[in-house]
Amino acid sequence: MAPDGKDSHAAVPQVDAPSATSRWVGLIGRLRGRPFARAVATLAGATALAQAISFAASPLLTRLYTPDDFGIASVFVSLLSLAVGASALRYDLAIPLPDDDTTARALLSVSLSCVLLTSAVVGAAVTGWGDRLVVWTNTPGLEPFLWLLVPAFLVAGVHQVLTFWAVRARAYGRLARTRLSRNLGAATAQCILGVAGAGPMGLLVGELIGQGAGTATLAALARRRGESAGVPERVANALRAARAYYRFPVFLAGSSLLNSGGLFLPPILLARGYGAEAAGLFALAQRILEAPVRLVGLSISQVYLAEAAAVAREDAPRLAGMYFGTAKKLFVVGSIPVLAGGLVSPWLFGILFGADWSEAGTVAQALSWYVAVRFVAYPLSQTLNILGRQGLQMASDVFRFVAVLTLIPIGGHLGLPAIDTVRLFALGMGVSYLVLFLMGARAVSRASHGKRQSAETAPTHAAPRRALRSGHAADASER
Repeated sequence: MAPDGKDSHAAVPQVDAPSATSRWVGLIGRLRGRPFARAVATLAGATALAQAISFAASPLLTRLYTPDDFGIASVFVSLLSLAVGASALRYDLAIPLPDDDTTARALLSVSLSCVLLTSAVVGAAVTGWGDRLVVWTNTPGLEPFLWLLVPAFLVAGVHQVLTFWAVRARAYGRLARTRLSRNLGAATAQCILGVAGAGPMGLLVGELIGQGAGTATLAALARRRGESAGVPERVANALRAARAYYRFPVFLAGSSLLNSGGLFLPPILLARGYGAEAAGLFALAQRILEAPVRLVGLSISQVYLAEAAAVAREDAPRLAGMYFGTAKKLFVVGSIPVLAGGLVSPWLFGILFGADWSEAGTVAQALSWYVAVRFVAYPLSQTLNILGRQGLQMASDVFRFVAVLTLIPIGGHLGLPAIDTVRLFALGMGVSYLVLFLMGARAVSRASHGKRQSAETAPTHAAPRRALRSGHAADASER
């Protein structure tokens, strides 16, 4: 997007005053010259291709599958995504943070062990309560496919853990290739299975294939960077790391479930209240409208976590500038296009995806302002974790979870049409993400200001103390 902006204004003669053009040119220069921006460009470029593949496949998929098929698939993916965020009990989030690779590798082992444990729990839950889950979600068409939840959960959990190892290694090129292969594999499988008339199974198996694509590549990266420590030493390191980073499972495992609830409960609740077709329309609208979030937001989120963690350790006063500067760029490259797309979506969806899907455009319009706010807040949400403010992160997730859990059922209880319930949901979610951004802004400003004050006052107090200990002010000053 930035290069297009540069070219389209290249002939403008006004160069003396700051302008939108000069800001874009400066941004392009920074993309070439700064590690953070280069990493974002690498991931965003690959994600752009990946999202282009998914977007190009969407008009075909909406003609191969019905809204009811999409609704069943969206409930499955939502059930999977609700739990997979906490599959490693959030020890995976800590992997980029340690100064030494030994501790990071120990956290990797702890995270993978947690994924195996939680996968067994998911298997037991599906076996014991799967039939009741189908009844509660009002999706009888889901019952034959519930067994897929266990392998899908395991693959997704391992992929998530290995992704954070790649983030630590700053292997952005490898992450970019993985993202591209994931979307290509999913779209190809779903189209082939759709032509074969597989129904909802085609969407689900395609999703599983896509999620698994690239996991082996990330695993190879982790093995290549490994150490030759013996099993007892690795176990001891893992136990020490688990104790040292206990705040992540204590605060963030539950917080992750709450945050996932805010993101993935809506299709489930819509299916429960309005049927699988309503969930399918919502799923398509969300898939298309949130493409910019997946395109740029996830890329910036992963790079921001690695770079901001390093800045917090080495030069904390710079963190506030990094936070607000990233927010401004996110608003320009993501929020504005989302809002513009929401204006034309009711007209555009029927043309692109077929007459059966025109109502999804109205859903997209209702969601557009909330997605625009989320586009800025979501990539920066790791700031609270970096600063050790997991309590605030959890408070935000609780607020968002409660909004989702109450607003959609309230709409159904009041007898509102599905579209008005979606509007009510968008209002609550938009406010929750705005609150999250403001909490991050306050935390990073206070942290940067405190570190700056400490840096300014430390020399003033240190020299007299050294002089008093030695009895010679001049010698203490030299030391």
